Amino acid sequence: MSAYNAEDYILQSIESILNQTFSNFRFVIVNDCSSDKTLDIIKSFDDSRIFIIDNKKRLGLASSLNKAFAICKSRFIARMDADDISRYDRLEKQINFLRKNKDISIVGSYYHRINSKGSRLGFSVKKPSHNRDILWSLIFVNPFVHSSIMLRSSIFSSLCMYYDESFDTSQDYDLWSRSGEFFRFANINEPLLSLRIHKNAISVQKRGRQQINSSRVAISNISRFFKGLNIDNEEIQCMSAIFNSFDMINSPNYKKLDLIEKYLSMFHSFCFRNNKRPTSYQKKITCRNIFLIINGDFKILLKRGLFFRLLRIYPFGLFDYIIFFLKELLKYAFRRNFINR
Repeated sequence: MSAYNAEDYILQSIESILNQTFSNFRFVIVNDCSSDKTLDIIKSFDDSRIFIIDNKKRLGLASSLNKAFAICKSRFIARMDADDISRYDRLEKQINFLRKNKDISIVGSYYHRINSKGSRLGFSVKKPSHNRDILWSLIFVNPFVHSSIMLRSSIFSSLCMYYDESFDTSQDYDLWSRSGEFFRFANINEPLLSLRIHKNAISVQKRGRQQINSSRVAISNISRFFKGLNIDNEEIQCMSAIFNSFDMINSPNYKKLDLIEKYLSMFHSFCFRNNKRPTSYQKKITCRNIFLIINGDFKILLKRGLFFRLLRIYPFGLFDYIIFFLKELLKYAFRRNFINR
């Protein structure tokens, strides 16, 4: 855990780890030169499992986490944020999962959203569960919640992969993207974490930086996975913004059609490269993203045979597609409402 001026929530966060059903661990907490009572709260716990690193100057999240990982000697390393809450059995569930699935190196989970007072916001949020689905999502979107992650320490020791300290946000998305060529991923389909949405959260305070850094990772992913694809950085940035719900597209129809054509090219290339038929999740998320690009302009479906191409990917009827798209709009409005609170 790395904490900076987290006095409002860090007590609950630490307690949620110390009270886990799995209790044999070392809890490394980095105080990143906080100016409030964060360090005092950390020191108030009389628990020998806690090991404190007190930065004398502000290093930022990526550097602080690299310092913490460098002293971790266990087989498994779990991440935790200073404002979130882990379910009582999170560590036990993830350790058992990694012991049982030795081919998996990084595992996250579904999660709940909570507000600043700890009240639950809506239903649990699902993430892709299987490696193939995670890899497809990873191209444009971070398929993990950072504080839900548990990973094998071999990621750092065998390939010397650490957080890129040039990223002030989205450093986890960058790390998973670079790891995807060497390691397998999974998400446990249970909500093992409560993710707190509040006005001081990085996802709110640095939303603009997140958009820039997410696009930066997506550009790197596409150049690595789809060599020779005729797509420019502006188009990638546009898709990244749409798929991450940073912005709803407002551009001429021909631009939308070009984006859809190139996105479908990536989809077919991804399936061909893996020499496997697309999974139900991949089909659904592909159609969802295309509908986000369309943004309510259903006339686009009639151009270039797009509707029939979508039917071949995901065999809905037109009415089902309209309902599907309306649901996605509601989800988008729901997310925006939480961010603006």
